[in-house]
Formats: sequence, structure tokens, C-alpha cells
Amino acid sequence: MKAELKEVLKKHNTHVVEYKEDSRGRRNYLCKRESRGDYIVWTSHPPHDTFINGFYSTNLMDTVEEYKRRVLREYHYIEAEYVLYKGFDKPIIMKGMTLNEFLDEVIIDSNYLGNLNNRVQDEIEEVLELHGFDRPYNEDDFIEDLKEILYLYGVFVNPSIEELQEYNLEKGLLPNENLV
Repeated sequence: MKAELKEVLKKHNTHVVEYKEDSRGRRNYLCKRESRGDYIVWTSHPPHDTFINGFYSTNLMDTVEEYKRRVLREYHYIEAEYVLYKGFDKPIIMKGMTLNEFLDEVIIDSNYLGNLNNRVQDEIEEVLELHGFDRPYNEDDFIEDLKEILYLYGVFVNPSIEELQEYNLEKGLLPNENLV
């Protein structure tokens, strides 16, 4: 933390419990303000360490939930290539989409259960809750977790041609069937 920021915190009798910087240089701070007995979540944007988007509460659990929401939302903006493929038709390739865009544009469904988007979103959130604060947990780790979740629904994330060929073989198809 910058010296100026430490001075501001000291002046307001506030200390940082934890902070995490995202890949875009934004920092999310979880703070305790002793003078009022409340908790604060602040987000700062580079290059300044000025606090914006404050969330204030005397309830620690509400504050921790807001902090986690802000930190974990970064993973929803990671771009990837999504390939919808079940082996019977040509794959549908969606390049350069964020997870949020993908979930907004695609309906993952089942013949028996209908729309599964909420279930998929819950599984993704569960993984983020479990691992999003692990040190280190990064973009590559998230993509690997996302691959495992979405594979169950016929969606490949950043697949190689070999992964799709192997999938074809598992389904009893020729390696390049429907891929070329």
C-alpha cells in the first residue's frame, strides 16, 4: 500500500483487514473503522488509490459477502473460446466471450430438466466460493475449473483439436467427424 493511503487510513482510524488486487489493477479493500465500529468495502481504480464505491455496514457478514462478491466478479470477465459440441453436429464456436456474455447468450438445456443455466451458474459460484480466495488461484485455475463444469453440459472451454477428437472417440465417432 502507498504511504499516502496509509496516512488516510490512520487519520480516519481505519485499518485494512484484507485487500486483493485484480488483473486490471483495481484493488478491493475490506476495512474496519474503529471510530464508528463499522466495516467498509472500498474499491480503488489505478493509478490512484482513492476509495470509490464504498459499502458500509455494522454487520461483518454482510461486509464480507460484499467483499467476496467484488473480488470474485473478476472471474466473470475472463475471455475464453466456448465450443458447444455433442458430437452429432458441427461444433458451434463462440470466440472471445466473457463468462457473463456466454451465460447471457446461450441456454444450456436438457430434454428432461429444461433450462440449466441457473444450475450452471450455481456450480460456477460454488467453485469460486471454494477456491476464489486460495493463494494462488488465478485465471488459468479458473479456466480449468470452468472446463470441468461446462464439459458436463456439452460445452468445451478453450479446447484443443485433440480434446474434441478424443471426445468423438468416446462417443464412438471417427476422430475428425463433424470437426472438419
